[in-house]
Amino acid sequence: DLAWCSYLFRPELPFIGQSGPDFQAALTQVETALSANADSAWFLPYQHPTIVDMQYVSHMERIVASALYFKGIDVRAEHPGIDRWLAAFEELPWYMATKGDYYTHCMDIPPQYGTPYPSKDQNAETYRALLSPSQFRLPVNFKKNAEPITEAQAKAPISQHFTEAAWSLIRNYEAVAIFSCRPTGSDVGDWARGNPAKARLADPYARYDERMLAPIDAILRTLSEAMLDQKSTPDLQQRLRRAAEASGLNGKKDRLQQASACLAYLRDRVGVPRDMSLPAARVLRTYLAEAALTIGPLS
Repeated sequence: DLAWCSYLFRPELPFIGQSGPDFQAALTQVETALSANADSAWFLPYQHPTIVDMQYVSHMERIVASALYFKGIDVRAEHPGIDRWLAAFEELPWYMATKGDYYTHCMDIPPQYGTPYPSKDQNAETYRALLSPSQFRLPVNFKKNAEPITEAQAKAPISQHFTEAAWSLIRNYEAVAIFSCRPTGSDVGDWARGNPAKARLADPYARYDERMLAPIDAILRTLSEAMLDQKSTPDLQQRLRRAAEASGLNGKKDRLQQASACLAYLRDRVGVPRDMSLPAARVLRTYLAEAALTIGPLS
């Protein structure tokens, strides 16, 4: 953890030592310890993980996610021994029930550890864009992505991921619609504003805008139907335009922009595994990103 913290939370300054090599050396030590066991993928020679593995894995999740997002370092690609170990964990259902995705980890790291120093090189900038839901666009691509899905998730029917995403909206639609209407309400962002020790995306005291509830509910229903049908961009845009018209939003510039902000607010707060699996989150975030992009320009 020390090498990671030095690398992530301290600026890279010339002439006084670089923390990047120390970070890579620490990863190599972990990989060497794993390779010493030829009997299994774990640290110790058992056919199941032990407390040693369990102690390490939650930290390694954060390390893998944050190194890619903030520094452009693909730990799993550069250290195949660590990748093999994590892949073995990903075959365990009880582990997958707790495993966060890269975006969720990187959004909750700052209030826990402090503000990271992101690299400004092109590689890091590219990875941040690839992992940021605001940049997602249809069609959903499960294979070409900065964060790989597991082998089991890749083998599952694609319709399963779309159905899970839609069901996650439908099963608690009233609460989700209310939550989505916070951006145009009151006290949004006040809880964490000016305090880096609080999660920027958390708004426990925000109040929703009741005026936006009906149109946002209609748009989320439209998105649920589109995901169940696995519709592409042109069809989704047509459905969204009809939903906006039926909700009385057409021609009302301010309301359309507010609706777009509500969809973006929800898009950026889909969490893994709290809300759904990574493939389903990728579906929902992508459809919400397309919806926000479609509704906004209608103004």
